[in-house]
Amino acid sequence: MYWLKEVLGEEVLNRALQKLLAQYAFKAAPYPASSDFLRLLRAEAGPQHEQLIADLFEHITLYDLKANDAKARKRADGRYEVTFSVEAKKLYADGKGRETEAPLDEGFEIGVFSAEPGKPGFKKSAVLLLERRALKSGKQRFSLVVDQEPKWVGVDPYNMRIDRNSDDNLSKVAMQ
Repeated sequence: MYWLKEVLGEEVLNRALQKLLAQYAFKAAPYPASSDFLRLLRAEAGPQHEQLIADLFEHITLYDLKANDAKARKRADGRYEVTFSVEAKKLYADGKGRETEAPLDEGFEIGVFSAEPGKPGFKKSAVLLLERRALKSGKQRFSLVVDQEPKWVGVDPYNMRIDRNSDDNLSKVAMQ
């Protein structure tokens, strides 16, 4: 639901939930099913979000995201150029343990940090850059520029998606 809110916006999600309540609150059977919510959500979100809604509610969708090989160098202007690789894969599971790879072409948050996200003492001020970038299946390389010395980079650093191993979404930066 957090990722859904990030992509659709809180207003869209709230409108769908308000319509569900307006239709079914304080009424006798038949009671609403998840399909009723999805019908209202699709109407509010529009056809451009069909795949997102299907992936979140109708499939067992897993991601395998990994950030690695993070390096930074200080530029002549005092800023830092950070480069790192992301390996990305999208999978559908069938509920019996069988996973099938699916093409990935979606926006994910990538970030650069002065402290490790999720650890004690991590503060908002440690976020040097956080933006949504398109990821495709396979390996891709990113190059970003930040104003302060970077210590960590990550893909989906706040674990909004269901990742097979979210421990490898962050990578420590090596200064060159």
